[in-house]
Amino acid sequence: MKILHVLDSLRVGGSESLSATLAGAFRERGVDGLVCGLGQDGPLRDRLARANVQCMSLRKASGVRPDLMARLTWLMLARRCDAVITHHFRQLVHAVPGAAVLRRRLVHVEHDHHSHENQPHILAHFGRIAPLVSRFVFVSDAVRDWFVERAPQIAHKAVVITNGVDTDRFVRDQGERMRVRALVGAGQDDFVVGTCARLEPVKDLELLLRGFAQMKQHPNIRRSKLVLVGDGSLRTSLEATAAAFGVVQDVHFTGMVDDVPAWLSGFDAYAMTSVNEGLPLSVMEAMSCSLPVVATDVGSLSRVVDDRVGFLLQTRRPDELADRLVALAGDPGLSQNLGLAARGRAELEYSIETMVQAYLLALGLQQPGGDSI
Repeated sequence: MKILHVLDSLRVGGSESLSATLAGAFRERGVDGLVCGLGQDGPLRDRLARANVQCMSLRKASGVRPDLMARLTWLMLARRCDAVITHHFRQLVHAVPGAAVLRRRLVHVEHDHHSHENQPHILAHFGRIAPLVSRFVFVSDAVRDWFVERAPQIAHKAVVITNGVDTDRFVRDQGERMRVRALVGAGQDDFVVGTCARLEPVKDLELLLRGFAQMKQHPNIRRSKLVLVGDGSLRTSLEATAAAFGVVQDVHFTGMVDDVPAWLSGFDAYAMTSVNEGLPLSVMEAMSCSLPVVATDVGSLSRVVDDRVGFLLQTRRPDELADRLVALAGDPGLSQNLGLAARGRAELEYSIETMVQAYLLALGLQQPGGDSI
């Protein structure tokens, strides 16, 4: 049995991380995988290699391309793929023809809805494609409800599978903590807040920079660093913003990295300032690494973050963000207790095993109750 996983690229992001986790977990259960990125190559390749999962990058430009449809059809046939998982609409469009012609089971995953809010023509396509898709998977109830309301034809095929976290991989490592903090110039007693995100407008990282700059102005605040893990089109602009706010010496841009758990180990708190999200895997990965979370109240985050594991921001004002960061920096005991509770919640409520079993069921490889088909 082999599954073809179709992604936008092999760069690092939420859907890419989920796909790598699934492919690795499937392989441990005797289900082979081929991960195919339609666009750029990237560090996901190294993670997949460590899990003995095959991958390839087609390096094709964006847009709908008939040659990509033909290439994916050929891959399904030549690599003897029995089923297909696609993430996001462009990948679905390119995989549907081959899956339909070759009669392969096709499971499509949507992680959020913000990218479709001003694209009614795409939503119309969901309804037309529905007969060719075996299951539509959504990462939260809110994302499912948004799509079903606008494309009711998919309702009977829609299921919610909450993202799971590999808590064995995402765990605080003291050795990595010391290494990462040395890289960013942070001492053992300094306060390090970080985030893992694409440097794109939807992440609103200017808000994070503003909040960090205001935190630095607080009287008696201990020495602090901000780490932005990831890359994107706004990097140069954000570097200029950090300089304008007078904090450029205390902000570290990592670029694209593969060792996300190591970087999380170096943080004391995790911040997320997105404008829109579904149910961000990055937050649950941070919680698994025993980090308290400060996040904007978007998507389904209120299901994950409450005052027992961190803070949900009620506004998009940098002063509120700064106040929450000051509270964590000024009270290491509070920060530690929230982080321990976050780790416990990740282990208890966001099991990777539960997620994997749900995907196997959607693929028709598992019966309800867990018996293999």
